[in-house]
Amino acid sequence: MMQVLGSAARVNGEGTYTDSRDHGKQFSVGGLGNFDKSEETKMTESKILLVLDKKDYEEGMPVFEKYSTRGVIIRDGKIATQHGSAGDYKILGGGVEPGEKLEDALIREVGEESGLIVIPESIRPIGEIVERRRDLFEKNKIYVCHSCFFFCDAKTEMIQTHMTESEIEKGFHLEWATAQEIIDGNEPFCETQPWSFRDREFVKMLVEKKILTT
Repeated sequence: MMQVLGSAARVNGEGTYTDSRDHGKQFSVGGLGNFDKSEETKMTESKILLVLDKKDYEEGMPVFEKYSTRGVIIRDGKIATQHGSAGDYKILGGGVEPGEKLEDALIREVGEESGLIVIPESIRPIGEIVERRRDLFEKNKIYVCHSCFFFCDAKTEMIQTHMTESEIEKGFHLEWATAQEIIDGNEPFCETQPWSFRDREFVKMLVEKKILTT
């Protein structure tokens, strides 16, 4: 069972930053690695919303560490999501590339996954959720993911999506969903898909007004 720890200090560790879970990219970093100084400062000072620690690993194991961005776009009381054919919902976003600014990664990932065009000046930081568990692909590693959430707005015009093969196979498509639809839709997947649990917990914080939308 995942342990929800609430706010806590940042999880640090040297190892391999891998985005293979989303895009098949893998490269080495130590700490924040190739991020420029301004982005390092932003990450260090960002508010930690939750730490989701499954505690299914042994301390001292090598670490895979990943940074990603998540765009929370709300229109008419509904949140822009990727909705899979199985019924699960994902908040838009994905992995930060080496040397890429968080805002640039957010704009790129939201566009690739949904076709929505983020308005740069509308981006407002919320905080991050840290996930820590045994790596699903390499069982002798600890997987640490920092998901940095941002409120943002999007233009009315859209662009062509560029989804991964996995996203296409799972039938992901843009859908505007209520908070309750996301919570209920992700419930059956929380034990098998950690990202479904993460996004459900984030949306629950919105509903409980632990995160203000204005």
